[in-house]
Amino acid sequence: NAGGELVGIVNAKSNSDSSGNAVDNIGFAIPINSVKPIIEDLISHGYVTGKIVLGVTLVDITDERTAHYYGLEHTGVYLQSVQSGSIADLGGLRAGDRLVSFGDAQITTGDDLKTALAAHSVGDRVDVKVVRNGKEYTHSLVLTEYVPESANLFCFPYTPFHIVSARPLPAAGGALL
Repeated sequence: NAGGELVGIVNAKSNSDSSGNAVDNIGFAIPINSVKPIIEDLISHGYVTGKIVLGVTLVDITDERTAHYYGLEHTGVYLQSVQSGSIADLGGLRAGDRLVSFGDAQITTGDDLKTALAAHSVGDRVDVKVVRNGKEYTHSLVLTEYVPESANLFCFPYTPFHIVSARPLPAAGGALL
């Protein structure tokens, strides 16, 4: 802003419209107040805290034709792979399982799982229903925090600056970000 304060972080900028015509000064930014906790976590811990990674690769089978092609009887979300030692592995999930539910949420797409996972926190115990070889199984997963192996490489014990909340820009003197 005019006071030299950081108000957002640009995450996309357009140089042309959908017809290919040149366009200036159109961009999109993440508000600094949304980014502040992430920056503070990176400085303090070297990673973003509170994140949960199940350790699976998913495949969305969305139509009967694709299911038939892969020799599957049902559409849905299948586990393509399960990382050794991950939350999913420790909870008993296996490659080839079809997800049915995660907690109280029915799972029919990968986005459904992402939404259901976001509703939980580190330390929660969640029942996950899967179909394996035609039989339904329930597995209990304990959601633990994901800590990357490289976390301490990016930790800064001394920070020469302090991040403050940005003030809202006045409507008349604002900037298009």
